[in-house]
Amino acid sequence: MVRWGGINFRIVETARIVETSRVSASAGVGSAAWPETWDLRRFRGWSGVVMCRLNRKMLRAALVLACALVCAVPAGAQSIRITNRRDIDIPDYATFRLGPFYSTATFSQSVGARWTRGRGRGTDFLTGTSRGVILDDGWDVPLVSRLQLQNYLILSRNMDMDISVSAQYEYFPLDTQRDQWVFGLAEEGISAFLSSEFRLSRNVEGQIYWSPSYRTDFVDFRGNSDVLAGREFEYFRNEVGAELNWLLAENKTLTVDGSRVDLIPDETEFADQEFVSHRIGTGYGVEVLPGVEVGGRLGYSETDYKLESRQDNEITDASLYVNFDVSEDRHLQLSRNASVYGSVGYARGETKSAGDAEGSSSEGVIWSAGIDWGEQGRLSRNMTHGLGYTRAFSGTFDSDLAIIDTWTYDWAWIVGLWDLGFASVYSDTDPQDRANGYTDWLNRFTADYHLTRELALQAYTSYRIRENETTGDEDPLADDFIDRTSDYEEWISQIGTSYQLTRQIDFSTYFQHAERYQDADAFDFTRDTFQALMTYSHKF
Repeated sequence: MVRWGGINFRIVETARIVETSRVSASAGVGSAAWPETWDLRRFRGWSGVVMCRLNRKMLRAALVLACALVCAVPAGAQSIRITNRRDIDIPDYATFRLGPFYSTATFSQSVGARWTRGRGRGTDFLTGTSRGVILDDGWDVPLVSRLQLQNYLILSRNMDMDISVSAQYEYFPLDTQRDQWVFGLAEEGISAFLSSEFRLSRNVEGQIYWSPSYRTDFVDFRGNSDVLAGREFEYFRNEVGAELNWLLAENKTLTVDGSRVDLIPDETEFADQEFVSHRIGTGYGVEVLPGVEVGGRLGYSETDYKLESRQDNEITDASLYVNFDVSEDRHLQLSRNASVYGSVGYARGETKSAGDAEGSSSEGVIWSAGIDWGEQGRLSRNMTHGLGYTRAFSGTFDSDLAIIDTWTYDWAWIVGLWDLGFASVYSDTDPQDRANGYTDWLNRFTADYHLTRELALQAYTSYRIRENETTGDEDPLADDFIDRTSDYEEWISQIGTSYQLTRQIDFSTYFQHAERYQDADAFDFTRDTFQALMTYSHKF
């Protein structure tokens, strides 16, 4: 992270992690390659034609909304909210200091035993996205050496830098897996964030930002995360944008924001995913009661695909919202154990003619609603719940325009020696072009049992169901992409534990079973893996 006069610059390099299609109650199902288009608030862009895309009825409704909200009775105080702020501080990991420079170097050596057995498609892929290539089933003695460097430099009171790099070599003496080097180009991705805040007056504050990134995802032909059998999708993503907040009164805020997103795939296999998108939006909010905000928002976005045969799209949206959770420490408890949010609006999407495909349009109501209760709602000091639903218009990985309905539920309970959790995400994608629709339902249950204060048995199981609509003769790509026509069910379960034997030696072990049943028998697969590792670590 570099910060200078209110300017932040962050370089992040971390290890790849297993994605579970955002089942951890984050948001819907889909690949991170997309600019989270079902979160319409984040798909911001530069454009000066936002109002011309609204028809007369929408414009009249927007003006009535604005007048009603401006005349709302003051009932509380708001503050200007700018995201991405952070404080400069000395990192906890630092073991070496030279003036403003803080650093630590860690060497680790792992040795242990591993047994694996599998069949069918996907058997080359282990858990984790490092994608070890399995050469043979059976036992092996994996030897993994790793060197990690973490460096932090405070350049001034407002400027700092944080960079981590690593190198790892994996050796399998019994040749059950291909030996490989894994360097510190973060498997999850390399990203930077540069931002600058500015204040035009006491009540007007803004931010401009730039966020380039390069990462690798493993996705199916729908663009959803598939860590077991997905295609490797490497891409560069660049986003620039600005946000302006105007505190009109104690309880009234006006926001204007816009952004441009460029996505450039690394391989020609994904040439149809290269695009440039813009979005501009404006919103107005009034705090009518302490912790209760109502308001409205207008937005316009356009996406221009570089492949001439793929249709570009434009999306216009207008919505009203009510939020009973304005900030982290302010809630309106409608009952003793609940807080609620919701919005309703209208969206219209258009696609342009490209190749043999003619342009089309679609419009309809969009909305979102949710309720959280539990620890924050005082249902129980050890239990939390969350339930939500959203409908949005967006482009997707294999469709130029689609209506996406997403239901989410999450639950966590800490009772006695048990830590229990459950999350469920159901997504229904309805393309508005020639592609066929599909549903995706992902459930994940976790359980930790504390054997001692330092030792816990950790387990999880996840179950996924994909169902595709019949394509008929309308989809010319159906025969090329089996994921468009073949339904499947996927089950992954794992149990394991870890224990710190000494300050420098850790022990970990797990057993995992992964299985996929697919309508196309050639794509079925299973894999069982057992591993026990002893890891020695030394910090310099």
